[in-house]
Amino acid sequence: MQPLRFALAAAIGLAIASFAVADDKIETIPLEIGPETTVFEGPLREDGTVDYVAALNDLASEGVTPENNAYVVIAELTEPELWTDDAFRRKRFEMLGVPPPDDDAQYLALQQWSWRADEAAFKQWDQASTGEWVPADFPLVIDWLDEQDAALNRLVAGIQRERYWAPAVTEEERGLVNDVLLPDLARMRQMGISLAIRARHRIHEGQLDAAIDDLLAIKRLSRHVAGPRFVIEDLVGVDMARRTTGAFGELIAHEAFTVGHGKTPGGPRPAARALPLRAKHGCWRACRIPGHAAATHVASLGR
Repeated sequence: MQPLRFALAAAIGLAIASFAVADDKIETIPLEIGPETTVFEGPLREDGTVDYVAALNDLASEGVTPENNAYVVIAELTEPELWTDDAFRRKRFEMLGVPPPDDDAQYLALQQWSWRADEAAFKQWDQASTGEWVPADFPLVIDWLDEQDAALNRLVAGIQRERYWAPAVTEEERGLVNDVLLPDLARMRQMGISLAIRARHRIHEGQLDAAIDDLLAIKRLSRHVAGPRFVIEDLVGVDMARRTTGAFGELIAHEAFTVGHGKTPGGPRPAARALPLRAKHGCWRACRIPGHAAATHVASLGR
């Protein structure tokens, strides 16, 4: 068994080394950018290769303004400490076309629900989002909901905006698609959970219309997040939508619920915008440009 493992490890090592050498050689091969080699034909870098990160941003931000972009509100509500670093935060806001909020601005306080911050609080939060709703068991959560009510209301209003674009940012100036940072997904998932918990609390309090607003906001946010870029965004969007299932069941089971409660939707569904990546050559071949190791990521962009 040991010789077999050694042979397998050696084979894998040789394959990786061969790929690295081959990829290095590909860097020197001249390539004419055009329909026969790549779907995106620009913008181009100084070395003549396609800047896919810029291309995706150009496509996804078409028609987006600071006033109609739901992500602007999400970014403004995000605590400064939750960003990857200050440079990333400044870059994101610069691309959004709005200044970063001041330190004393209104933020949605999510840090305290991290298991790293307080394990007991995290367990209470987790139980409030998935377990039986017993208000006496969730004093920390209910107090938090009262404190963050204005921020949550602002989040719901922001989600109703027509468009959604979270700029793709990389740490490296010449970053590739697989270098794009996606720190937003965890906190947006937390934002969705926050609204689901508030909806459950509102259902228990008999505030059914307000609960419906929260649940529809989660559905809309999940569609915003599951945009036409990365598979992981789709998965997070699906998880966010799934979080509403139990709350909708509690809503319908409430003795005061009537059909009339469901006649005021929280706004039109965001228009689906598919990126033109399923060309006749197929995304894998179209995106396998010399010097670009992001083929697997870009291949997930088409819908």
